[in-house]
Amino acid sequence: AGASTSTSSALSSVYSSGGATQKYMKDANGNIVKKPKVEGATTFAEYVKCGESNVMVKRICGCLDYPKAQSCGDYSEGSVIDAHFRHHPMTRAHLECAKKRLDHFSVVLVTEMMEEAAPFLRWKFGWESVDTHAARGGTSRGSSALEEFKNEPETIQMLHDKHDLDLELYEHAVSLLCQDLAKMKELGMQLR
Repeated sequence: AGASTSTSSALSSVYSSGGATQKYMKDANGNIVKKPKVEGATTFAEYVKCGESNVMVKRICGCLDYPKAQSCGDYSEGSVIDAHFRHHPMTRAHLECAKKRLDHFSVVLVTEMMEEAAPFLRWKFGWESVDTHAARGGTSRGSSALEEFKNEPETIQMLHDKHDLDLELYEHAVSLLCQDLAKMKELGMQLR
C-alpha cells in the first residue's frame, strides 16, 4: 500500500488513539471526518446529534447515482459498509428522486392521517375493514416531537437541520394523500 489512501478505504479505516477506536466517514464536502457514535447516547438530543439524517429520503432514493456502497448492492472490494452508508449525505437530487418515486406508488399514507385514510383504503382496494390503530405502530394520534421537546429549542432545531429533506418529503406525502382523498370525495364516495 502506498502513502496515499483511497477515499473508500479511508471511509472504512479504523485506528486506535489513546485506547479509543474512532471510525471516519466522508462529509457532504468530501472531507474525511470522525463518524459520530450513536451508542452511549443518554438523551434524545444526543441521539439526534449522532444518528442518521434524512432517513426516509435515504431509504427511498439513497442509491441515486449508484454510490459504491453495500446498501446499494455493491459488495465489491472497497465498497462502503452499511454502517458507514447510514451517514452518506443526501442532497436535493435525492429528495426529488424520492418525490418522483412516491408519485408512482399506488397509495401513500402518513401515520397522522390513518383514520382519514381508512375509507380511502376500503374504496381503493375493496377491503371490508381497515384497522387504523394497528397500522399506527403504537403511536398516538396526538404524539408530536415538537410538543414533547418544546422546552428544548436546540433539539427542535437539530431535528429540522438533520431531517430537512425528510420534512419536505413528508409534506409531499401529505399532499399526495390529500389529493387521493379529494379524488375519492369528488367521485362521491363516503369518507367515513
